[in-house]
Amino acid sequence: ELIRKTKLNAMTFDGRYYNFRSKGTKLDENFYFSLINIFELSKKNHLYAKGSFFRNVFQGFDRQWKIGGGYLRTIGDKKHGTLSLRVGYQLRESDVTQKSVGEYNQGYHNFSLIGFMLRMVLAENITLISKFDYEHDMNLNQNFNVECNSDLVFTVNKWLDLKFNYQFYYDGLPVSGKRSKDERLEFSLQVKF
Repeated sequence: ELIRKTKLNAMTFDGRYYNFRSKGTKLDENFYFSLINIFELSKKNHLYAKGSFFRNVFQGFDRQWKIGGGYLRTIGDKKHGTLSLRVGYQLRESDVTQKSVGEYNQGYHNFSLIGFMLRMVLAENITLISKFDYEHDMNLNQNFNVECNSDLVFTVNKWLDLKFNYQFYYDGLPVSGKRSKDERLEFSLQVKF
């Protein structure tokens, strides 16, 4: 994750690659990157623009591009914690792995977005960061996504953090033959520079 901040905006590039194997068999492979730019209207009000790319053939996507934007409202303070609420719109273009006839997830779709991000300081060196997103297809009620991503961050010193991460993902209309739900629990070291 790379972050560049100026007085009026913050730009974040996030890239992830996962490759899971068990006894020589590949169980999952996920490639994701995103670029988000947040423009400050006032201390509590922001606009954002975001683009992302996703590839996971185990979930049925050879590729998926997303582009959108919206409004953010933040309450709270940096010392104790913040709550950020968002509403937005997103255009998706998906290329599914097995292009079966009638596969709904293939092609272009319009999504409305709502979500929140909570950042709470639990102790001087322990912070909870939890993000929840609900994405709803504007043309088909059964097509929605729920995603929750929570981090418990332990600050060791100015340049090193220990992080426990829990991810939950639910797809209301997955690609044919794929699972609706995915969960992950991870531990990582985070170096800040």
